[in-house]
Amino acid sequence: RACLCFRTKLEKMPSIPEEPEMLESEVERRTMPDFIKPLGDVEVIEGKEAVLKCKVAGLPYPTISCHFTFVYDDPEYSLVILSAQPEHSGVYTCTAQNLAGSCSCKAELTVHTGLGSGRRQQGERRTD
Repeated sequence: RACLCFRTKLEKMPSIPEEPEMLESEVERRTMPDFIKPLGDVEVIEGKEAVLKCKVAGLPYPTISCHFTFVYDDPEYSLVILSAQPEHSGVYTCTAQNLAGSCSCKAELTVHTGLGSGRRQQGERRTD
């Protein structure tokens, strides 16, 4: 799994109204988003539930953006696919963003067809 973090620099543009001045203590309280529990790779059997979870921190609290709807259950975000199909297999990316920057993490979902022997249980993380 990969975790990429980027710092963004806030620049004031002359055509945009200026942001209100902030006290230095308010600026110091800003922290970049960080995945304290990044998404992990998951393997499931076709038709079973697949769950990708992550936990994020940052000040101000970051907003989460993904190409799919993540369910928020403080402090965890989850993508739940009730009946996983082979076409759900792929890499999923979740991005957290706030005024201090942004951070992304990725995980791979693999949906296996059939009940082949030696397969991991639903939701079990890959270790390779």
